[in-house]
Amino acid sequence: MNSLNSSAVSLPLDKSTARELLRSQYAEILFEKKDGSKRLMKCTLREDDIVQYEKKSERTVKENDSILAVWDLEAAAWRTINLNTIESVKVYN
Repeated sequence: MNSLNSSAVSLPLDKSTARELLRSQYAEILFEKKDGSKRLMKCTLREDDIVQYEKKSERTVKENDSILAVWDLEAAAWRTINLNTIESVKVYN
């Protein structure tokens, strides 16, 4: 990720736009976590960088248009972001 080639993204961000953006680029997303703390996450959905999700149980999760699963580049794990709590997004090539 090269911060010299970064650009800010207009908010609010809907789920389909966020997916499209993250499938081709890296992003630094500042958002508020469920516990009220702030988090800056470097993430992506680029196929070359992610590990396919492996379902561990038969439980089903109801689709939520404000929750997006992303690949956390620093933790090397799947995480979720509530799109309604995003404060800023910077994307990188």
